[in-house]
Amino acid sequence: MDGVRKAARTQEARRVRGEAEGPEVAGEARCAADSAPAREERARLARILDAAEARFAAHGFHGVSVQQIAQEAGVSKALVFHHFPNKRALYRAVVARACRE
Repeated sequence: MDGVRKAARTQEARRVRGEAEGPEVAGEARCAADSAPAREERARLARILDAAEARFAAHGFHGVSVQQIAQEAGVSKALVFHHFPNKRALYRAVVARACRE
């Protein structure tokens, strides 16, 4: 029973201090999408799309290589191909994102 009381006191102390509740306090596991690696992956994907958008806008589809996009995004060409099977798929993702914004 002491463990339960200690957990309750800890939860109350965090609530009073305004700290975010962790999974042990909230009673559920954190979503994997909120993990640091997932956030980093989303940031890399955004950098790829930003670089591709800038390059395609400036030079057109045929005037840009995937290697140039990767260099501008600060990632490897392999990582670009991890997210997109080919340059056309990357281009379509850039256009789709622009249409959503």
